[in-house]
Amino acid sequence: MLSKTQPFPKQYTLLSNNVSTQQSTVFIGLVISGILDIPKLENAHRELVRLWPALGGELVISKTPYEFTSGDIVNFNSRHLSLKRAELPLVTTTQTSSNSKPTVYRMAEENDKLFHFDTMEKFPPPDTIFALRVTVLLDATLLGFRLTHHLCDGEACFDVVKAYSDLINGRRVPELVPPPDIESYLSEQVHGEDCLPPTVSPDNSAWIEKNLSVGVVAILMYTYVLVVRLIMVRLGLRESDEERMIHLPGDFVAKLMEECQGEIDAAYEREKPDVKGLEVTRNNVITAWLLKSLYSKFAPSTKIGLDISISINYRPYISSPLPNTKYLHNSFYNTRTPFASIAQFQSLSTSQVALELKKTCVRNKQPSVVRSNINFLERVNAVATPHPPDRILGIRVEHEMPMFSHWTTFQYHLLDFSGALVDFDQNELQRDGRMGSGKVVYTLPSAVFPYGFKMRPLGFFVKDGMGGYWLRMRLSTKGWKGVEECIGS
Repeated sequence: MLSKTQPFPKQYTLLSNNVSTQQSTVFIGLVISGILDIPKLENAHRELVRLWPALGGELVISKTPYEFTSGDIVNFNSRHLSLKRAELPLVTTTQTSSNSKPTVYRMAEENDKLFHFDTMEKFPPPDTIFALRVTVLLDATLLGFRLTHHLCDGEACFDVVKAYSDLINGRRVPELVPPPDIESYLSEQVHGEDCLPPTVSPDNSAWIEKNLSVGVVAILMYTYVLVVRLIMVRLGLRESDEERMIHLPGDFVAKLMEECQGEIDAAYEREKPDVKGLEVTRNNVITAWLLKSLYSKFAPSTKIGLDISISINYRPYISSPLPNTKYLHNSFYNTRTPFASIAQFQSLSTSQVALELKKTCVRNKQPSVVRSNINFLERVNAVATPHPPDRILGIRVEHEMPMFSHWTTFQYHLLDFSGALVDFDQNELQRDGRMGSGKVVYTLPSAVFPYGFKMRPLGFFVKDGMGGYWLRMRLSTKGWKGVEECIGS
């Protein structure tokens, strides 16, 4: 258990961090129903920094490995726009509630800047750990949170936003304690024994060293790959990509889940009637459906391999903080689910792909694998990059490794900012349509990578608050054709 009395350090380095994200930044955009009071929002920001001094610090990139400071910096800015929520190029769940099948919505390039209007620096990464931008509309408020990815993963980001929401509503927030790897390695804190189900065979593809290339040469090669891809797009030798939003209604996901699990159970019953089969998750099924859709238009190559990368949170396997305390940390690594070829992947059903994704997750949740993977991160003090799949001049450029980040455990749709609603006359609000609940009606996660490079396929999954899901996806033109054809749009 982490100490509650240990003072927060003024400057610190983490021993067990994920170096592949040290140049990256995470953004969360929230649309709030109603007009929020800017002074109340700024005061809550100042109070959160006072209570959680890590948020008032900076990322020190002049040191190797990177260091963090704590402090009292309040990076806050606000503005007003004479627009209503419906006039923005954003599609909220209330506009999709009547749909019974998946729907694809195009994204305007300025969507992120609506929330983060002056905080979208691409390189070098921003100095300040935490920034908040507020845009007040005529009937809603946009909150744009920016956090250094090297300190905050998806869970830490949610903890920050939730603590901010709690302060606004007068609730007590947990005490912030130092991360658990300031003085000791996390690999030494992994607990539990392996318990691999009989239906899952060991596979060393779960090891993180199979997923990353390490060192200066690796980053130069990877940068070269990205530049070659960009040039190929400009010359018309490679398909361009585009970001869009996919909305999956709850009924569609429930039906898909039932069909996939039914097929899996039937297969186990035929082949291994005495063994209980695995139960896939909604994330497994949604990811499998998406992959089957986007690769349906690709040529069935038997020579090009396909690897699927999904982030996994290893917090449950290390020491927990004391009750009523939190710490900020980047506690994830990327898993890899390999398929022999695109043709082999295309021959599988959605349920079979979902099952393979589930097996990868189960393997990566074995304590010995978690310990090994964290230990690898601890030994790597250089830049690490993903292994991309196909080669030109010895460097892989033709097909990418699809990467997915599931934010479905973070309940942004349940957050409440009503404590900061402007105290207007209620009758006046009802007459002109400004009445709001202070609740979150839309969540838009994103990440900015070094030099502004864009990866594809890349996706973030969040819940919509009505039983469905939002998928923010960057796909190639061919990938989007596959998705649209599969959903009949």
